[in-house]
Amino acid sequence: MTDDYPLPPSPPREPFREECWALYGPTGKLATCWIEQVAGRYEARAGYSETDILSTSLSRDLPKAREVAMILYEELTTHGKFTKVNEKPS
Repeated sequence: MTDDYPLPPSPPREPFREECWALYGPTGKLATCWIEQVAGRYEARAGYSETDILSTSLSRDLPKAREVAMILYEELTTHGKFTKVNEKPS
């Protein structure tokens, strides 16, 4: 038996976004890192806002994007004068 009518459209998917970390920058401003899906790839982005970006990196898969986010976290807390959210900025 065949159906003579098209299937209903699938409901729209929510865009993929994963929050990774938050740090206080050298001026005390909050910086965050998140991963978004872009054209079938994953982009790790860090910044003070959606438009004030510190770093961005495109990866083929989600585990690699998470690794990039953690490498950036380590760099900023070790060498970049950023402090963890549970610590007061100096």
